[in-house]
Amino acid sequence: MRHLDPRLLVEVGDILGTKQPLSEPYYAAEISAGSFNFYRGAIDLSGPLNPSKTVLYRLNLATQTTEGFLDFYDEQKYFIAPVLSWQISDRTKITFSGEYQVRPQKFAQQGLAAEGTVLPNPNGQIPRDRNLSEPYSTNDASALRVGYDLEHRFSDNWQLRSAFGFTSTQRYKVWIGADTLEDDKRTLTRYFESGVNDDRVYNLDTYVVGKFATGSIGHQLVAGFNLTRINSTTTNNDRQIAPLDLFNPVYGSQPFEPV
Repeated sequence: MRHLDPRLLVEVGDILGTKQPLSEPYYAAEISAGSFNFYRGAIDLSGPLNPSKTVLYRLNLATQTTEGFLDFYDEQKYFIAPVLSWQISDRTKITFSGEYQVRPQKFAQQGLAAEGTVLPNPNGQIPRDRNLSEPYSTNDASALRVGYDLEHRFSDNWQLRSAFGFTSTQRYKVWIGADTLEDDKRTLTRYFESGVNDDRVYNLDTYVVGKFATGSIGHQLVAGFNLTRINSTTTNNDRQIAPLDLFNPVYGSQPFEPV
């Protein structure tokens, strides 16, 4: 049995990190292009929403698409991250933030056979762009993050901090992976794996920070609590699929039905 790690909290891959709002208007755009039909665009907007500048916003958007040197491979990334901060008073501030990113991606194999690349193969050299998978294979992932961060100062030495975050990550996969190279040095046996990973994480931190002194000795006190809940669901479906001729591939095979 071959299974994927269900944790996707840092695997989806940010195009941009969450940025904090600015008190002065700010607008920026970026466009770039590269090989293998690589294109990327990003927009960064920020500024105040009221004359007193107690309510600030920031909005980041980005998109990225690319192909690769492998046959029928492509990948896209889409990202949006809004942030809103409210200076309720000179002692109290709350910030709401969100982030959503999605990454549709074709599955790419983890490498070619040694015999036919770095070692001799009687059939010749395996093309570098040969894809051992199928055109319908996919490795799609998405992540949603929302939360708030509240700060309140009772005095110069005492403050309350409360932060909540919710993260939801999903992956849908249809993988065809390489198994063994047969004695003819051209027929590669493969395996099929499909499934869904769904993770949801809830985290709440609330604590008080205080500074005080006893004589000439300064102290900092931190007292509070943390609540965390993780729900994780993973489904996997492993089956066999037809081999692939590395030197004359015919794609379109479907996994064998379970016996």
